Amino acid sequence: MKTLIIIRHARSKDALIGQSDYDRALNHEGEVDAKMMAQKLKDKNILVDAFIASAAKRTQSTAKIFMKELAANEHQFFPTKNLYEAPVTEYYKAIEQCNDNWKTVAIFGHNPGVTYLINSFDTKPIHHMPPAGMYVVEINADSWKDFSSAEKKFLFFEKVEEI
Repeated sequence: MKTLIIIRHARSKDALIGQSDYDRALNHEGEVDAKMMAQKLKDKNILVDAFIASAAKRTQSTAKIFMKELAANEHQFFPTKNLYEAPVTEYYKAIEQCNDNWKTVAIFGHNPGVTYLINSFDTKPIHHMPPAGMYVVEINADSWKDFSSAEKKFLFFEKVEEI
């Protein structure tokens, strides 16, 4: 069995004039939200073996906040340019390339890709993955290479509560 945690980056600042979308940073609320969501994983005693993140600034920042809260080290962090504006197939490729020694993997990405990824499973669909949202599934497989065909079981969905 494997566990996959799908996380959308937290809220980010608006792009400055001339700044690319890729380089947008988290805003203060996004930093707070990411820390709070990481704490929810910690409270559930979920240990993450690897953190795979889009190479975009806001996504890497979200992943690093999770890593800090979960006491992970830099050797567990794997940024990839392939998840920025990525179709579902790129998420599947990233997941299927994971090391089989990893039991639990967190993957950080962007909408609409993460919503499409979640809805590609035969589990509980969602309409829209909110910023800093987490969707967790258990994978009935011993190898990540079998991710595409493996049965997936919905475990939980967490999101930041709107005020």
